[in-house]
Amino acid sequence: SLDNLPEGMQGYEFAGGEYAKWTATGNINQGMVAQTWGQIWSMDLDRKYIADFEVYDERARNPEAAEVDIYVGIQ
Repeated sequence: SLDNLPEGMQGYEFAGGEYAKWTATGNINQGMVAQTWGQIWSMDLDRKYIADFEVYDERARNPEAAEVDIYVGIQ
């Protein structure tokens, strides 16, 4: 819900659609999210380029052993 965002955070709503999902795992401080994005960018995906997003939830609390979901809008 966007009703109770933590101070300093921003929320955005966008239209739904089809998304491909990847889960980046590892040490956030060693660039695991950027590495996963690099893999995504090298793929031949039929992307929408409207709204891609990352989800940092309770699985990302330990930066040395984190999981971050990456959603990419596709046609």
